[in-house]
Amino acid sequence: YFYLILYKFMKKLEYDYISTPKVAKIEKLQKFMSFKYFTVDMNFCGMNAIYIPMHFHPESTIDYWSDNVKNVDYVTSLIEAVRYFSDRGWEVYLKEHPAMCFRRDLELYKQLKEINRTFILSPFIETSLIMEKFNNYAIWTGSTGIEALVSGKTVYFLSSNYYFEKSDEYCDKIVLNSVKERKEFVKKILSNTIIWK
Repeated sequence: YFYLILYKFMKKLEYDYISTPKVAKIEKLQKFMSFKYFTVDMNFCGMNAIYIPMHFHPESTIDYWSDNVKNVDYVTSLIEAVRYFSDRGWEVYLKEHPAMCFRRDLELYKQLKEINRTFILSPFIETSLIMEKFNNYAIWTGSTGIEALVSGKTVYFLSSNYYFEKSDEYCDKIVLNSVKERKEFVKKILSNTIIWK
């Protein structure tokens, strides 16, 4: 629809319409097999479970806006992060980005599943269920970190981003315990778009 109607027939030149053939295709039929790596079962995750949302890649939030050039190789930095938490006794739950379903190389899923205590959740599990189930999150950039902090969850930052400046440690652990801290955090994020009175 976007490509044929809006771009080809109506001559609209918006980026989304032009890029549709590239971003909407599935390159290999075997990528439909990705579901064999996913689980919907979160019943066994305990207090030492951490949730890592997988990023759409390539994407500017990782490629250009990350604080460290090593994050441009997102796949390597993801595997490194999963090993980091797994080696410290965490149960690691990843969730594929819905837009990357059937597009990611299946070899990545295999490598991740070989790491102890690592599970890949279905990309179609609702975010609200994730927020109910997990108390710990590891993120690079993106809105999941905001949602988690505003919900009083603990967030481990693997990179600086537009709402958090990371130290030189591998990851920084942050939790906003009070309602006042959460309100100030939201105010800071929205300060570029809303005039506060």
